[in-house]
Amino acid sequence: MTENEQFMPSADQPTAPFAVTALASPRSRFWASVIDVLILVIPLVLLTAGPWAPFPNGLMQTVVQLAIQITYGGALLMCFGRTLGMRALNIRVISITADSELTAGQSWLRTAAFSLPSLLPTVGVFWGLIDCGWLLWDKPNRQTLHDKIARTIVVTTHSGLD
Repeated sequence: MTENEQFMPSADQPTAPFAVTALASPRSRFWASVIDVLILVIPLVLLTAGPWAPFPNGLMQTVVQLAIQITYGGALLMCFGRTLGMRALNIRVISITADSELTAGQSWLRTAAFSLPSLLPTVGVFWGLIDCGWLLWDKPNRQTLHDKIARTIVVTTHSGLD
């Protein structure tokens, strides 16, 4: 059974293609991000560090890093509604609109809103801290700024579906 087939609506769950239990905790979101960063480090180091690297420094290195990060996040969210780190912690991104699934546009917008500000020196660092910290005081949906921009929320799912 493919992952997409696992999340098809069942007779007792006509409105959601997966079983949502609650909003994801800040802790689970943090650890999912750590897992994703560890997954991304290997290709980033191979492409941008050392004498063998095709993109050893400068603007091209930054562009390659952002392209890998945006492709990883955007493609996985678009296809599966979650990254590998999110899958490991049984969380996923859904549209804040209860009657609609996460769209491709929301997937790419959410990833771009998180990643692209890092291009701006100093401002990008502050954006990242404020963006991710926002969920600590956001009520009632516990959204980051990139969630608000893309109109998404992050929820936990039943572990039996994974």
